[in-house]
Amino acid sequence: MRRSTFVVWPKGEGEEISLEALRAALEEYRERLEKTGEQLDAPYASWAFPYEIEERERHGIRYLYLRGKGVTPQEYTGLLLTAGSADGQNVVQITVVRGATDGDFAKANELARYLARRWKAEIVPFTGKVKRQYTHAKR
Repeated sequence: MRRSTFVVWPKGEGEEISLEALRAALEEYRERLEKTGEQLDAPYASWAFPYEIEERERHGIRYLYLRGKGVTPQEYTGLLLTAGSADGQNVVQITVVRGATDGDFAKANELARYLARRWKAEIVPFTGKVKRQYTHAKR
């Protein structure tokens, strides 16, 4: 199985995605989870989004590192997210880090579904075999 899942826009659609827009989408996602937690009177956001968002750069490539903050290291390790455009097509890549847990793979899929709905894009999951397009989403 591959270590990355992708959120891909149809060619020529949407504004060019930036790391800042991706971070804003993740912050919005976390805020929604916090509101759900308030309604449930529980720390739902920390359960549903068990990561700290850090912006990093390596070899001239900027990316977001979602550092796992589980109770034990076996729960969540981390995810790497990059955003950009290639051949006129916007792409967000979500990569699980070495030593990732099943929880990290599940959260990567969950984030890909959220981002695809938010931006009406397609998902190329870890298997690479299936593409789904979410066009019914509301913003």
